Amino acid sequence: MQSAQKRERKAVLFIHGFMGSPKQFEYLFPAASAHGFFPTALLLPGHGSTLAEFYKTPAQAWQAHVHKELTSLRKTYSKILLVGHSMGGLLAVSEAARDADCICGLLAIALPLHLKVSLKGICTNIRYIKTRK
Repeated sequence: MQSAQKRERKAVLFIHGFMGSPKQFEYLFPAASAHGFFPTALLLPGHGSTLAEFYKTPAQAWQAHVHKELTSLRKTYSKILLVGHSMGGLLAVSEAARDADCICGLLAIALPLHLKVSLKGICTNIRYIKTRK
């Protein structure tokens, strides 16, 4: 049986996208708090570090990290809202489909429904990554 304290606690987990950062959600923390949610944003593995670290981090590590963070939040919060931007939205949808227990909502911002891979796009991303070093 859940305690009354856990039943009343709510959290929102913000998940950034490819080459993103938790900082992109900081401006939403006051609004989340004002609505009774504890806001938290995770940093996906390989992000926020070196280019070499980013390159060697497999995509599976991102989903595993979201799952680990959500598992931790479930110990304290009875309701969890998932908010993901772009690839973070895909990770949120995947996690909600995997186990919807405690998930009270899902917001996917700029969800990529179709990916078009092109040489120009790859070159643009490489230039962007190099400038972030």
